[in-house]
Amino acid sequence: MPIYNLVCVGFGIFQLYCISTEDLHCRVKAAVLSMSAYISTFLIYTVEGTIFVSPTHWGWFVLAFSAWGVVRRLNAEYLHRKTRER
Repeated sequence: MPIYNLVCVGFGIFQLYCISTEDLHCRVKAAVLSMSAYISTFLIYTVEGTIFVSPTHWGWFVLAFSAWGVVRRLNAEYLHRKTRER
């Protein structure tokens, strides 16, 4: 799936860009994109039936769960900064 690989690499480059610009709203978007890539990879392994072939396939679930925590933290920080500006 070369197209899927390119999309995931693009998400990673976008995340690095958002971190380098220090734009919190951009970082929230990038974190959501990364989380969606992790979830979709886990779902691809699940649908193909290869989820139990290798324990590393379960690692995508761990990454998705971790990314969900990052999205929650960034959203909370974004909302906190937005309410402080008012």
